[in-house]
Amino acid sequence: MVVYTHTSLLCLSCRIKVPRNLQLLISDMCSRLNVDGLRGDLVVNRAVKALVAYEGRNQVTQTDVGRVVPLCLNHRLRKDPLDPIDSGTKVQILFKRLTDPEFLKREEEAKKKQEAAAAAAAKANKKAGSWGGLPSKR
Repeated sequence: MVVYTHTSLLCLSCRIKVPRNLQLLISDMCSRLNVDGLRGDLVVNRAVKALVAYEGRNQVTQTDVGRVVPLCLNHRLRKDPLDPIDSGTKVQILFKRLTDPEFLKREEEAKKKQEAAAAAAAKANKKAGSWGGLPSKR
């Protein structure tokens, strides 16, 4: 078991660089979540570097960002008392949308199915002479 001191972790995290594409991903997430200022970006970048240093690695991956982002941004979102999902779930869903193209496809397919089911239900409920439809021609 490797034991790290505070100064050794600081030295490790100084050498660790977050790739530009991951920095842009972090900034995009903060922007889409309406996080005020730059602190959200800075905290996520520092936290992901600290995680990588703690694990004894020197390369930041997309998985590392996914592990850290909900912890760093959850409390920075504006709370809506009528929102059915919590902030941490919002952050995780947005991360999956931005990083996993299959997740986005599945989400779009589910939305199309819901719209088709709603249209079929609305069509079935329309009767001749009701406000929803015109009388049929016989």
